[in-house]
Amino acid sequence: MKIDDLIELEITDVAFGGDGVARHNGQVVFVPFAASGDRLRARVVKNSGRFVRAAITELLQAGAGRCQPRCQYFGVCGGCQYQHLDYPTQLAVKTGQLREVLARIGGLALTETRPWLAAPRAYGYRNRISVHQQGRVIGFRAGDGRLLDIQECPLASDEVNAKLRYLRAHPGRRAHYSLREAALPATGFYQANKFLLAEFRAAVAACCLDLQPAWIIECYGGAGFFTVPLAVTGTRVSMIEADARLVAEARRSLPASVELRAGDCETVLPQLAADGDLTRAVLLLDPPREGLSAAMRDWLAACPARAMVYVSCNPATLARDLKALVPRWVPQYFLPVDLFPQTAHFECVAGCVRELKAQNS
Repeated sequence: MKIDDLIELEITDVAFGGDGVARHNGQVVFVPFAASGDRLRARVVKNSGRFVRAAITELLQAGAGRCQPRCQYFGVCGGCQYQHLDYPTQLAVKTGQLREVLARIGGLALTETRPWLAAPRAYGYRNRISVHQQGRVIGFRAGDGRLLDIQECPLASDEVNAKLRYLRAHPGRRAHYSLREAALPATGFYQANKFLLAEFRAAVAACCLDLQPAWIIECYGGAGFFTVPLAVTGTRVSMIEADARLVAEARRSLPASVELRAGDCETVLPQLAADGDLTRAVLLLDPPREGLSAAMRDWLAACPARAMVYVSCNPATLARDLKALVPRWVPQYFLPVDLFPQTAHFECVAGCVRELKAQNS
């Protein structure tokens, strides 16, 4: 296939990241903004030899779950991938993607999958957005890098959109702006889905507390988002965070009973191990998108903690990390969390226990 060739396709799946998948003359074709079951015409935009990328030119027959996107910028703005799918279809697509990523990267079967922790609202849920400014153009980056002039974001809350309108009416001199609801701290990371925050936090706490630990060690704790419900249970709680600013913020907001340690997990965890019985401890891990470091995986492979609750914002690195830890750690369940409707992103909580022989060794 050559660039600009028009081809007819039937979409059979939606890949991790959001592109529809089809085959044409033996080659895999990826088509953004397509739905499973779509029959369409598409223009070839890239042929790498291993796969083809194509753009929809005509929808011949819509697949099940297609709907009308709410945003006028959808398909140009790079923020959303799934506004053309109704919400139940989005969750079904993401379930298939989680299963595929765990199998392909991690060699793991999707064991017990708990029901989705789904978003109560599929739009208007974001309590913060980041926008860019060039002259009087204020908005988001398109897929090709252009800055789009955005009047409103349907994913953002009314309060955040009001701040965007004010900024557009009174442009500043900065290149970037973080527009946040007034209840959020002015700096630092904070979960963006305002309607799922409490439920997400409570679910992670329950995953830890259901194991009846004598000690919970939270790694990559940030400013203590997940620590709050753990700190009031009477269980010993230690939190590790490398960013000293976030540790200082946590010190201001968390009870004094929480033991806060500033430093890399790979350095602090061995120190904590010398200060208590890890065989009765549960590890709570919430690493950044790049997942665990090789040193952290090595330490966990020999760690005697009884269980691990791994909160991941990137199923691909979750699968990679679990592959390195099996069979010493055994996944018991996966809890998918849809913090970001309309986008290809989702979180997953993996509950793991030490393999019995490793626990007894």
